[in-house]
Amino acid sequence: DASTNSRPETEDAAHFLEILAGRSPQVVVVDHYDIGHVWESAVSEALKVPVVAIDGSADRAHAAEMVVDPTLSTDADRWKGLLSPESELLRGLEFTLVAPQFADALLQRPERDGRIRRILVSFGGSDPFDSTVVAIEALGASSLAGIPADVVVGATHPNPNRIRQLCDASPTLTFHHDTSNMAELSANADLAIGAGGVSVFERAFVGLPALVVIASENQRTQVESIAPTGAIVNLGEASGLSVERLAMQLNALRNDAQKVKSMGLASRLLMGHSLNPGSTLVAKRILSRCR
Repeated sequence: DASTNSRPETEDAAHFLEILAGRSPQVVVVDHYDIGHVWESAVSEALKVPVVAIDGSADRAHAAEMVVDPTLSTDADRWKGLLSPESELLRGLEFTLVAPQFADALLQRPERDGRIRRILVSFGGSDPFDSTVVAIEALGASSLAGIPADVVVGATHPNPNRIRQLCDASPTLTFHHDTSNMAELSANADLAIGAGGVSVFERAFVGLPALVVIASENQRTQVESIAPTGAIVNLGEASGLSVERLAMQLNALRNDAQKVKSMGLASRLLMGHSLNPGSTLVAKRILSRCR
């Protein structure tokens, strides 16, 4: 991530190059909603190395030698006029940056029959709308109240101790803070409750059905385009998620094992039944460009 503020691209590029003073990278990978061709040109010219941009928005021009667009969009003109003639475009869900650990987890995953025996709750790093608490309360109010659940909060969650206390008060909830074993937790679950983002693809890679909220505007297109495939249930805006509505969805899935099973199959189909995570494919293409 090249920057954490909204400074102009030229200024941010100069700051980035200052940080790299004395170092000799072989490639620069940038994943940032506010960075485009100005930043990429400045860094590429200064360092004389390839720049790779991760961008699923297609809303700005790029000068990167490689652009990775890991989205479901089938719009043929999506990138028209936004890339330099020399840019290589890696486009499609096969290039989704799912970590290699998910491939290992997929191979060790128990067979699923649609019955819900374990649940995964994870709303990403910060959980801006306190959706984790809503999910915990909804589980307690639903027919899945006695089912074990792994509750994960990220490193930037504002109040992880509150979530830990809620989990400690329940015999069925296990608390995880900034865990490194999301692949294993995803593979061991039969249903997930979470947000959009790369987690959607991680869950889909291991065939995990999910109830998904839109926690930020940049997740909207992703969630709304994937929901019709049957891999996820779109719960709408995270800000509007209620305990009652989520509990009703959970009750419906508890009583419909066939739907849960079909969601899992749709998830694997969404990812092309691949056994090779996109991160591995992208890494190989990047390394081929290193001088």
